Amino acid sequence: MIKKGIASVASALSQYIDYLFNRAIRKYLLLHVPMSIHGLGQYPDFLAFLLVCIGIGLMIIGIRESGLINKLFAVFNIALLLFIIIIGATRADISNWNLRPNVIFFLNFKLCRSILKILIFLN
Repeated sequence: MIKKGIASVASALSQYIDYLFNRAIRKYLLLHVPMSIHGLGQYPDFLAFLLVCIGIGLMIIGIRESGLINKLFAVFNIALLLFIIIIGATRADISNWNLRPNVIFFLNFKLCRSILKILIFLN
């Protein structure tokens, strides 16, 4: 689908540029490189071919840049998580973790249930 879109836009742009030059490209190619193959144009449209190659090249560069940006965001997210963990570990008040035995059982049960839900969700 994308290839057809690029080709049709390139062909239209090629015809527009040819029109701006008073059909000089068309006249030259009809004189020097005519084609008489059923289903194809009267002449090979080298300008449209060049525009398609440029468009594909730009898409390839865009895909590489997109991958690089995704990697940078992943590194940023990991760095942010590590920052939060380190700050939380250094600023935590240990007195808040002194719990009664019956509360510890309740928290362990909640923790196991949460881990189980996460594992079920991941499958």
